Amino acid sequence: MRANDVNYATKEPTEAIKAYLAGFVDGEGCFVIAHTRPPSSGSRNVSGIWDCRVCVYNSNLEILETLQDYFGGFIQIRNRNEKWKAAGQLTWSGTRVVPVIEAILPYLIGKKEQAELLLSVQRTKTVIGRKSHQPMPADLLAFRLAAKEKMHQL
Repeated sequence: MRANDVNYATKEPTEAIKAYLAGFVDGEGCFVIAHTRPPSSGSRNVSGIWDCRVCVYNSNLEILETLQDYFGGFIQIRNRNEKWKAAGQLTWSGTRVVPVIEAILPYLIGKKEQAELLLSVQRTKTVIGRKSHQPMPADLLAFRLAAKEKMHQL
């Protein structure tokens, strides 16, 4: 079991595997634009912390581990009730979302617009360094906030 282990891809995905993951994401996944606002006082980074994530969920951990072999990612296992089968979540975040989305984008159907939106936000993250305390340009902040709102509507 590779739970809670950040794993890098060890296999090259075929087109069939890319299409499989796309279908899996369409049915059992989500795209997340997370924005943590800074504390109201004393924060030097007034634009907050932004994170882009792609997640898939399933109780068949073998599927998640197989996908992890091809695309890397982080598996977290939760067992909220002893009577239920444990459920897993495979997550890609930050720069790791880019190759995953690029691989599955041609095959997505239901969540294609969400994937494109997440990709566009992730690509703006190179504008200001990760640990930068510079304020984010107003137009970039407005774009990200609008993208986050649109993601909630999709």
